This record gives sequence, C-alpha cells and structure tokens, in this order.
Amino acid sequence: MPKGVPTFQTVDSFGGYQNKRDITKLPAGVLIKGSKNVVTTDEDSVAHRSGYTKDGAKGTTNAGCVASYDWVNHRAEDRNLRASGTKLEYRYVDSAGDVSYITLMSGLTSVAFNFGEVWNDVEKQDLLLFVNGTSDMYMWSGAITTFASATTTTLTKQGTTPWDESGFFINNYSLGDSTTQFDITNPSGTTFRYTYDATGTDPAITAALMPVGKVTYIAAQNFNAANNGVFTVTGSGANYFEVTNASGVVESNKTIGTGFIDSTAKQLVIGGTIYSYHAGEDTTTLTGVSPDPSAAGHAVASVIHQEVVTTVNVPGEEYNNDLIAVLDNHVYIASFTSRDVYISKENDYTDFSYSSPRLPGEGVFLTFDQTPTAFETLETEIRISAGKNQWHTVVFTLSADLTKQSVQIKRLKTNAQSGAKSQALVTSAQNYITYISNEPSLEFLGRQENVEGPQTRSISDPIKLDFDAYDFTNAHLHYFKNRLYLALPAETKLLIYSFDKGFWEAPWTVPAGRLATIGGELYMHSSQTDATYKLFDGYNDDGQPIEAIARFSYQSYGTRFSKKTITNPSADGYLQNGTTLNNVLYYDFNGFTSKPTKGINAEDDPQILFKNLVDGSFGKVPLGKRVLGGAPAESSVPFFKTQMPTTNKSFYELAVEFNSEGTDLYWEILSFGGDIIPSTHNNFNISI
Repeated sequence: MPKGVPTFQTVDSFGGYQNKRDITKLPAGVLIKGSKNVVTTDEDSVAHRSGYTKDGAKGTTNAGCVASYDWVNHRAEDRNLRASGTKLEYRYVDSAGDVSYITLMSGLTSVAFNFGEVWNDVEKQDLLLFVNGTSDMYMWSGAITTFASATTTTLTKQGTTPWDESGFFINNYSLGDSTTQFDITNPSGTTFRYTYDATGTDPAITAALMPVGKVTYIAAQNFNAANNGVFTVTGSGANYFEVTNASGVVESNKTIGTGFIDSTAKQLVIGGTIYSYHAGEDTTTLTGVSPDPSAAGHAVASVIHQEVVTTVNVPGEEYNNDLIAVLDNHVYIASFTSRDVYISKENDYTDFSYSSPRLPGEGVFLTFDQTPTAFETLETEIRISAGKNQWHTVVFTLSADLTKQSVQIKRLKTNAQSGAKSQALVTSAQNYITYISNEPSLEFLGRQENVEGPQTRSISDPIKLDFDAYDFTNAHLHYFKNRLYLALPAETKLLIYSFDKGFWEAPWTVPAGRLATIGGELYMHSSQTDATYKLFDGYNDDGQPIEAIARFSYQSYGTRFSKKTITNPSADGYLQNGTTLNNVLYYDFNGFTSKPTKGINAEDDPQILFKNLVDGSFGKVPLGKRVLGGAPAESSVPFFKTQMPTTNKSFYELAVEFNSEGTDLYWEILSFGGDIIPSTHNNFNISI
C-alpha cells in the first residue's frame, strides 16, 4: 500500500443489516450518509432510530400487551384495542386531544385475542368479532359517545347526532306483544322459568332464539317487579326460557301489557355500569333505560361505549375458539387443539349449519391434516397455515346450475418448516402474505414472477444466524409504510426490514410487545407494562436517555496478515450543540493493542465547527420559521471536522466506533478514515 494514502470507511450491507457491519446498536438520532468513497447511503436507506413518547396515561398494572387490533370502521372511526393482564381496552381521545385507554372487558382469564370484521345487514354497520381461546365469541359495535344528562328511565348523549348514527345498536327482537301471556315457575334453586301458556300472540320462543348466554331485558307491565330486570338465559326450549333470579316470584297468567321482553338486550356502559335500553335510538335520548341512570351521578362528558355482546358455545361447547377470520362475510373459526375448522353462514356469524348437498352461502365444516396456526387473506381466497409445514387455501365452487356449492381444501407447495409460527407473526404487505415460519425465517407468500400459483420466498437469509438465535415468544409482525416491523419481546428488540429497499436496518433495543398504526403513525404497546408509545417521536425514550452505538467492522486495509499504522484519523459530519459524541478506535480485536477514545463536543471544541447552529427555541427566530423547541433541521446543525490523536500503534485490523448516551442528542457521520501506512514492525508475534 503506498505510504500516506488516505483510506475512508464505506458503509454498505454487511452481516445482513444495512449499514450495520458489526454494529451492536444503531443508533439514537444517528443518520449516516454521504457521497462516493465515503458513506454511500441516503436517509431512506439508512438504519437510524429516534425516540418514542407515551400515548396517554400509563395503566395500573405491570402486564405487557399480548394482543392488539386496529380497526377503522365504516364510519371512518379509528378503534385501537390492546389487551394485557386481565383486560381489553380501547383508545379514546377526548375533545381536548387527551388520550386515555378505557376498559372494554375485564376479569378475563385469557387475553390471547384474535380479531375479525364482519358486516351486519340488520344493524347496517360493520362489527368487530374476537375470540380468546374459550368456547365463546365476542362482538362489539365500536360505538362511543359522551354523557349529557339522564332521568330515571332516559339517557341523553352530547351533540346532535342520534344514537344510531353513532353506531349504537338499534334492533331488538321483542317476544310477543301486550296480549302474550306467561306462567313464571321455579324449577329449582334460583332458576326461574318463563313459559308462554298459549294465550295471546305467540312469541315463538325456541332454543335458537333464546340460546344459553343471551342477555334478555324483561320489563313487563303485569309481572311482579321482582320478575323484571336484565338477565342472562341459562336454559331454553320450545315456548320457554330460564334465568337465574334469587328474588324471583312464582306467578301465573301474566300478560306483558304495556311493557316488553327484549330477547337481545341493547346495552351500553358508563363508568363501569351497564345499562340496558329499549328505544329512542333515532334521537339523542334513549328510553326504557335500566337501571336508573340518574342515580349514578355521571359527570357531563363521561365516556359511553356499547357493551360487548357475548355468544356462548359457538360453534360448539367443547371447541376452543383460538383463531378467527372473515372473508365474503363468512366467519372462519379454528382451534389450536383441533384439526376442524368451522365456517359460518354468509351474513350470520353465529350460524355454522349446512345442508347436504351444501347450498350457496351456508356454513362449512372442514378437517385439515394438522391443527391450524394462522389465517390470512391473499387475493380473493383465504390462506390457512397448519402444523409446522403446511399452507392451504379454501376454494368455493358453484355447480353448473348455480344451486349448489362445493368447498375444497387445496394444499400449497411449501417446504418443511414453512408453516406460520403464530397468527401474530402473519400480516399482509403489498401483494404478499409475510410471516415468520418455523425454520425460523421471514417469508413472502404470493405469486412469484414466471411461477404458477403462490410460492414462498425467504427474505431473512442475510441475518439467518440472528434469526436462528431469536426467541419469538409473543412476537408480533406489522407492516407500515413500506417497512416490516418485527417486535421480539423476549429479546427486547425491534427488527426493521425495508420492503422497498430490500434490506434489514439495524435493530432497535426497545420494549415493544405489539405494534399498531394509529392515526397514520406507528405506535408500540409495551411488552413490560400496560403503556403505549408513539415511535419516531423525538430523540429520547419517553424522557429517558438513549445509548447510541455505531460500531463498524474490522478493516485490514488489504494487508490482513501485515501490520500497519494510521495517522491523522479523522471524521466529519453534523453535531447538535449539547451533544457529546465519542469516537473510539479498536486497534486489533476488542481493542487488544489499544483503544483510544476522544469526546467530540461542539461547545467544548468550537474550532471544529464550520457552521453556526440556529436552534428552534422560542424567541430565537421569528415565529413560523422553525419548530418551537423541536429538533433542529439538518441545515441548522453545525458541520464539524475533527482528528483523533495519533497513537503510532501498529495493528493488524482496526474498527471504528461512534457512540453517545443522553436525551435529545443528534449527530450524523459523513465519513471517517485516515492515512494508512505500512508498519516498520515485523509480525513476530504471529509467527510459529
């Protein structure tokens, strides 16, 4: 190597992570870029990291998030849910813009939720369905409003929009009419049976109309007051239903009169209290409200939401509902302990029945070779991962006369270990299903060029050694703005794959449990507490310092087994005032020979600056010119050039590191290097 030739470190794809080479962490507020022979990436293709800020108040438990869902309903309203500990919550933003997370369900034994969206043609709105490994299915309208006033039996909302236009349920099936007559008996214990005695209008009660678990609202004029109320059905059959009522009274030949019996109670929640209502949804005032909403003393603007509806034992009592998906308004249900998959009737998520031969739109019962692990839709068909290796598609085929419809399982051609590890590790990205396989690897499932049918393709091979070592427990895969984000709670890491550029960025060290898109921005639900944070926001971790380390690979400069020295080791870039940037040189492996460090600080070393900083603080510049109190724009950050002290140390290889630790720090490296000169020392220490 000619004496005195300056050599600059270039940054490219090495070790799988773009700009990483041997980077252990990269970095807080770091942007590496430049031109030929220096650093050759631009801002979009570089691994860099900013901070995050808390989204609303932190919760009260230390349980991390294990399930979440982001739903934009047909009213274009964002409904962002998260589950941790024993509760399911939704995100609420008040009129002042303050964020809070409000409990939707509590006391849960499992929060391993999966979600699906279905259209309800009766209510004329889309509904959110969810399951959590029990035999029940849950449904929520997503309706939210605020409290204005109440009387003993009425409830008025704020604003001029009627309740139904806010998404609150409007349809009930009332049993009979004023002439319908019942006998109320006490078969045993606290069980009371309501039996239609064939007098008056037939209410057509059946086990299907009044299934076990359904909530019913009884407010009959002529019933004893103790027999009125809101109850859960515990038994039913032809012409009768049963409830548990410790205060019940036996009575006979009682007509409904001016009251009602609603077979499906419309319910809402204010401050943890559940209220049933009967009518008034097309106005701003509900009527027939029970219990008395005026007795609770709710504050004006208290949040009101629709109560979750629970359908028990669907599709079956002995079946655990672990997975759910919706396609063409058919609801797909699968269990982790069964090879059977149930598909509901079109437009009825609670009915899984079918004929033989099957009619179009009816339910379906399918049995797979292995137990399902994930659902995802690709193109116009649903894809089902099963076992460790398999992917399938479900194909519906109409008969020639269009009166019958067959359903087939078609297995896709995949490799061993190509099945999805979990539902949380499957998502859609552009024209592909992307998922973490059991190998493990990050796979694309979709149509490849010049290949018939969907095929899988791995994109994690550049970081395969890391992938093989990672613990994917409770991990989550999320697509956002041309990037795939992989949260690894057990590793406290967040991996980022640049979909459009085709490379892996350096991993972040953050406690991400689940990822969410909220209001067009990326958020993370913590894996350690019930807190949510907005990512890419500032240069600190919710007020805590960020340790940033950009460590590059060892370079032998073309003479791997000969010693050399470096003179005038230099670096240039941008450095925000108040930031101390440490430059470390590792002479030989782990700095075996020497590890000199220099702190670079624009305030301590003003001579290294070539541009004055103009910050955005209030009063520094005219209003509107810069962001108040925010990070300075690139053009306002001082440019610096600096040299390390020369140590005259001989080395075989050299690694360069830049690091900082603190809050609201910002630095960029354009280039680093020095004059590489052959050493006059021999290589006696490696000679045998």
